[in-house]
Amino acid sequence: MKNAFPFKTTASKQKPHNIFSKRGALIVYYLLQQTQESHFSINGVAREVGVSVGLTQKVISALVHSGIVEAKGQRTAKKYKLRDANKLLALWRDNYIITNKCKFYNYRCGYDPDEVLKILSTNKIDADIVFALHTACLVSGYEFTNLNKTEMYLMQKDNRDTIEKLLRLEPVDRGYDVLIIEPYYDAILEKHAHNVEDKKLTPALLNYLDLYHYPLRGKEQAEHLLRRHPDLKHLSGAMNHE
Repeated sequence: MKNAFPFKTTASKQKPHNIFSKRGALIVYYLLQQTQESHFSINGVAREVGVSVGLTQKVISALVHSGIVEAKGQRTAKKYKLRDANKLLALWRDNYIITNKCKFYNYRCGYDPDEVLKILSTNKIDADIVFALHTACLVSGYEFTNLNKTEMYLMQKDNRDTIEKLLRLEPVDRGYDVLIIEPYYDAILEKHAHNVEDKKLTPALLNYLDLYHYPLRGKEQAEHLLRRHPDLKHLSGAMNHE
């Protein structure tokens, strides 16, 4: 895997900034939504994303140094433009592995996926759930695999016991019918999760990243999502960076 800290800093003894940290990734996520013609400022990005100007400066400066972002102008009048969205996406993809960042809970379940979704909805517990991985692709209509499983992020981990009881879940060491995930990028989910058929889904960009290194048929589903989802098609050239 490529170096997770590929950017140099001005001081040789200073630790390089990880632009894919929980907060830094909010900025990267925002940049990947921009078109090639879009220009932005440090203060404008910080305001739109809801992070500090200092963090925004660090992330964008690192991307300028790497050639991914282009800077024009001087001092307070300086403007920026995303020069290579594909390279940025590929870099994030190669430095984020969901199984290394998130905590997983595997369960056997006597209900099929349709019944699971119905039970969660009927008991109003689905407001705390963001469906993930293959399940998010299925619900949104971009499935490529036919896995008969339910995968979800749980935004409030204290509710895990409630879900276990509702669905009569049996913990297992390997395999699963139902997978509960404690998110790493919880801020991205809170800000960008979207509703389809009254269900919250992981946004397509994060789901692509989650799936790409996921061991259960993840890469093929990720590549299908990247090619087909309207929010990602402008980034599909990132596959050439493997």
